[in-house]
Amino acid sequence: MKILPKSIYNLGQSIKKTKISTNSQKKIDIKGVTKPSEITIKESSLTSDSPIKTNNNLSTTIREPEINNEFLGQDILAEQNKALLSIRSTKRSASRVTYEKLCDKGFLSQSDMEDLVKAFKDETGLNLYCSGNVKQFNATLSVIADEVKAGKFPKDKIKHILIGHGTGNIEDKNWCTADGPILKYINSNPKMKKGDLVLVACCETNGKSIAGKPAKGHQVELTLCDNTINQENRGPAKIIRVGEEDICGHYSIIDGLKLYDM
Repeated sequence: MKILPKSIYNLGQSIKKTKISTNSQKKIDIKGVTKPSEITIKESSLTSDSPIKTNNNLSTTIREPEINNEFLGQDILAEQNKALLSIRSTKRSASRVTYEKLCDKGFLSQSDMEDLVKAFKDETGLNLYCSGNVKQFNATLSVIADEVKAGKFPKDKIKHILIGHGTGNIEDKNWCTADGPILKYINSNPKMKKGDLVLVACCETNGKSIAGKPAKGHQVELTLCDNTINQENRGPAKIIRVGEEDICGHYSIIDGLKLYDM
């Protein structure tokens, strides 16, 4: 065995210690590395105003959007109003369909007449009477219904509506519908009391014009939009007072109810 000089031996030991120290340091450095913090969110644990836990003791809070109760209430009210308007619109449309469907028949059966009277009563509260041919009178009924809804129709004064195509005139005492004399129909009707006003949408033919009384002697404009005589010799609806034998006034949507000085 060869013996190394002491100086060489000491150098070798020094190098060996240095390697051991370096390897040891590398292991320490590797074990000492700190990994970044991980954030774990559990979906099932999230609720309004719930803090979110992290493994580095940090937390954050998720808040649901605040609801403005005032705006929410307005939205609900608006939807309720839309629903109510929809219901009213459906009811009006149903009534107008009934008017048109039945009036298009012209002469009505007893059951058809009852259906028309009921539909008009339900919509306006007014009493309707059908005499003879009622073709195209859906226009008159619709106009009156609109006036009632607008608060313009004098329901406290006019309680009865008579429709039917008429001929003859009151001056010659031959004013009638296909069912007979109009004044006789009115004055003998048990549902009409003496003194009640009746709006009569029945035409006169070959009548005489009287100044200041445009309803007398003329045909009736079915839309009730004229308060004077137009080019077609049509004027306002006629007003009859039960128990009397003459036209006492007229009605139109332009100037409402007008009673004549007798």
